[in-house]
Amino acid sequence: MCFALSGCQAITPVSLPPTPDMFVAARHQQRLSELNGFSQAPAPRDWWRLFGDSRLSDLVAQAIDANLDLKSASERIAASEALLGLTDAANQPQLGAGADYTRAAISGHSPLHDLGAPTTPFNTWRIGLQASWEIDLWGRLAQLQQGSLERRDAGVADYEGARISIAAETARTYLLLRGVQAQLQLNADAAELARAEIPLAESRIRNGVVGRAALDVARAGLDKVAAERAALSERRDRLANALAALLSRGPHDLDAFLGVAPPPRLPTTLPAGVPSQLLQRRPDIAAAEARLRAAAAEVGAAEADFFPRINLKGGFAKEAYTVSELGSWASRAYSFGPTVYLPIFDGGRLKSTLALSQAQQREAAIGYQQTVLRAWREADDALDAVAAARQKLKQEESAKRHYDDALAAVRRGFDQGAADQSSVLAARRAVLAVSGARLEALVAAQLAVVELFRALGGGWSANEARS
Repeated sequence: MCFALSGCQAITPVSLPPTPDMFVAARHQQRLSELNGFSQAPAPRDWWRLFGDSRLSDLVAQAIDANLDLKSASERIAASEALLGLTDAANQPQLGAGADYTRAAISGHSPLHDLGAPTTPFNTWRIGLQASWEIDLWGRLAQLQQGSLERRDAGVADYEGARISIAAETARTYLLLRGVQAQLQLNADAAELARAEIPLAESRIRNGVVGRAALDVARAGLDKVAAERAALSERRDRLANALAALLSRGPHDLDAFLGVAPPPRLPTTLPAGVPSQLLQRRPDIAAAEARLRAAAAEVGAAEADFFPRINLKGGFAKEAYTVSELGSWASRAYSFGPTVYLPIFDGGRLKSTLALSQAQQREAAIGYQQTVLRAWREADDALDAVAAARQKLKQEESAKRHYDDALAAVRRGFDQGAADQSSVLAARRAVLAVSGARLEALVAAQLAVVELFRALGGGWSANEARS
């Protein structure tokens, strides 16, 4: 029964909107069966350890501990916990104590004085307790509390999402840095090769084999290698500073710790988990679901506002003209009784509040569906990217082996007098080129693995978060 003259709405529960998760999960399962190198073992929470690089593991641990974005996310959780405490307090009985002292006198021209009241000053002492409790008959306070709880859970999921992003960005930046360092080593080999071509060109010019342009080309090649080295050095420093920023450190603070090392190995087997559990492993999905439930709870609270509010209030106090009289039982004063608030006319405030809550709930439902679809797309794209990157790396490694064999054959021919130095230099250039392509393929495959674990939720579990 509804008593509000401004309009009433039925309080109905709201379920999660339908998503194509079962169909996409089946497709995801099929993709896993088509690809090699994946297992259905749960993705590890510390997935970056699969690269077998202790420096990478240390950097990620430091980033999670010191990153300012994560600290901000942690403070947002603390704020949502405090808000949850406020809504919980509103659902509990309220009890307070008070004491006051008053010295007063009435006017000589007061009607009370005309009736015989004296005008001499007098004291009033009072000490007592006051209690109140709103009876939540329609579930308004419970819905508000549920909404705060869901907002808190969304904050926890947001924190885990930020944690996964920080870990992935740290790993990504580190792998790029190691790749650039390896490119610098290849650049040093290319510079050595370019310098070796200059005297060869000079000798061939003296012997009349080639013209002057050959020397200009050789020197231009050396200049080009030097220019590439400058660009690589700048990128190396920028990546090192990006890593320092992720750890909330100053520029170049990590240079000594990082040192120079080759790129880590590529994991051979990737635990991708069970596809049907993807919805439980993505923090962004958990956050979107929690916000949808919070919006539904706020709709329920807005609907309950149309119904009367009933409060129980009571108080007990001691009142006296002197302090010594406060101990007397005759000084007691008390009150107890219910109060009812009935909304009659509010200018449409309740209806507008309900319409706003319902619109926010519909928006949250759309956001939830978008998040689920994006999660499946990112997971599927990441699987394809890892498979393609692995295949490319395999082909580049095969090409490098062939070029290495070709270089060895040319060197044997040079030692036997069947090949000249220019043939050796040409073979070395080919090996350097394919080595650079192989390095790019390796780094691309490593980055694809990082994106895969980001798409899979980084080993996070909604059940673990709830516990």
